Amino acid sequence: LIPRQVTSTRRNRHLGREVGAGLPAARAMAQHTALEGPVTAREARILAERLGLKLPLIQAVDEVLWRNAPPAEALERVLALDLAI
Repeated sequence: LIPRQVTSTRRNRHLGREVGAGLPAARAMAQHTALEGPVTAREARILAERLGLKLPLIQAVDEVLWRNAPPAEALERVLALDLAI
């Protein structure tokens, strides 16, 4: 995922701000059109699961957007990970 300063990125950023501020993700997504981010996060999670990959950031984004996970808790889980290889 490569962020760009284009209209769709701006919409995705607004979505993130709204969800982070406490608006339920489903409601925030309903207020915006042509959002690639939520669909991309879901598809990336599905692909990672199929390939046996661990992508905790993608999983956290998917959980917040599609599974009603609280954003702060999802972020804390990602930040608490041991990233040593």
